[in-house]
Amino acid sequence: MNLTRSAQRYLRLDFTLDDALPTRMPVYVNSVVYLFGATALMALAWIVISGVVLTLGGPSWYHTNAVGRFANAVHYWSVQLFFFGLVLHFVTKFFLGAWRDGRWLTWVVGVLLLGTGVFTGLTGFLLQTNWDSQWIATQAKDAMNAAGIGAFFNTMNMGQVLTLHVAALPLGIAVLLGLHIFLIRRDSPVRPYDDRPNRAHADLAEARAVATHASNDELAGSGRRTRENLCGIPLKPYDLLREGAIVFGLAAVVVLALAVVVGAPDYPTVNGENVATRQPIAYLKTTVGILLGNDDSALGGYGPPYQNDKSAAQHLGPIAPANWFGATRPVDPARDLVLAPLARVAQINPAYATPLAEFKAATRAQQQTWLTAYDKALAKATVSGDAVQLPAGDYGPVEAMMNGMLGLGRSGLLEGALAAEGNDYAPYSFDYTKQLSYFALAPPYFDSAKHLVQQGNPQWGIVHETGNYPGAWWLDAYQVWYEIPAISDADNADLLVVTTMLALFALLLLLPVIPGLNRLPHGLKVYRVIWRDWYRERAEPVSRQRD
Repeated sequence: MNLTRSAQRYLRLDFTLDDALPTRMPVYVNSVVYLFGATALMALAWIVISGVVLTLGGPSWYHTNAVGRFANAVHYWSVQLFFFGLVLHFVTKFFLGAWRDGRWLTWVVGVLLLGTGVFTGLTGFLLQTNWDSQWIATQAKDAMNAAGIGAFFNTMNMGQVLTLHVAALPLGIAVLLGLHIFLIRRDSPVRPYDDRPNRAHADLAEARAVATHASNDELAGSGRRTRENLCGIPLKPYDLLREGAIVFGLAAVVVLALAVVVGAPDYPTVNGENVATRQPIAYLKTTVGILLGNDDSALGGYGPPYQNDKSAAQHLGPIAPANWFGATRPVDPARDLVLAPLARVAQINPAYATPLAEFKAATRAQQQTWLTAYDKALAKATVSGDAVQLPAGDYGPVEAMMNGMLGLGRSGLLEGALAAEGNDYAPYSFDYTKQLSYFALAPPYFDSAKHLVQQGNPQWGIVHETGNYPGAWWLDAYQVWYEIPAISDADNADLLVVTTMLALFALLLLLPVIPGLNRLPHGLKVYRVIWRDWYRERAEPVSRQRD
């Protein structure tokens, strides 16, 4: 078998230059909805352009450099425009029943492209390296971990997220997009409902072709599928490249204007230094809570992939995906988040070595007694200058230990001490699991900056930016499930939501072959609004309605 000859034969029959760069289109392609796909495509071009510029300066230069801030704003608004066009394109193609007449593969590839784009958008928001990305990373990890994906994908590992966002996922989008465009150009736009002559009505098709001037000569250079799909349909002049250039220019005007006038959200992160300085009592409350194991960090009592406690994993009946792979990123919150950093403080300041040694030598019961007493005393603590004053009590070595941790936070060295633990390749480290988790669930995460109060319902943090900027609104379809009390109050809420979304995604993929559902657009009749000129002026009645 000669593969080259087979490819030549295919291109001669099914995909020609006239298909790839058409100069004529069926007359029913006269609605603005046909520009939604082009809008998403041209916005994607601006995403790539601005993304390349951003990569030239590294992952955080756009916080301090004027050019970087502008490029980041262009990238941000290009993403917003991309999903605006993509979502509208997907919705309108549903109402047109775009999978009909053998176009099921086009629909499937489009759904896969939508899913890949959504995940790519999520990784992009994780890479903002500001407060919003900090919040999204700690929230999104729960769904990933509950579904077992967290064993391989860590939303708090910026090295992994960066690789996915700038290399692996764009490659997947390029492949799917190329295939999607190829299928669209090969098959031509789907015809209006109730106007599809079958082979038994060849004479009717021929008569209509003559009457409407859609002669064989007009389609002679097109592929076989285009000739079959547009048989009997009047055509109009069309310039694909001109349309693309116009949409590209309009997209440029929109994103550049928004980048200049509005900019992009960029709120500073919450870190040990600003919490320890502005809210020392809350900082100490979080730290002693980690030692107590009362889940004030995002990792305490979590289960896989951080601990091997399988009972802590979310279950759906007997199914617990998090347990399939175990603790792939083991973390002991008390040891890794507090005791290990404190040991580094003791190396610099030996005054903390004695209380740390005394604490480690004590029994677990004695440790709990000291920690509990200190934790309760914080409710009556006051701040005088730089000192936190507690009422008299038996705190053992805990008070001195907490003073050491407070000093570590105020010095801005807490995150560095957390990163150094267990890293044989320091100073290279992109896994910020411990640093981001320290304040993920604690009060300081919400209270240490004024803009955080605008967040409202914490469940919406993954889709809403701080301030008045639009966030990852295309994830609302996922996030809205958490607003249902029966789900949000469940112990396995994340697994329920992920399972629901996977089921809905599978339903979209299989929509072309599901009886009843694949006829839903025909029953809704929205297509008559989109093709209103066709039904008013062009369409002829046929004796049999076919899809």
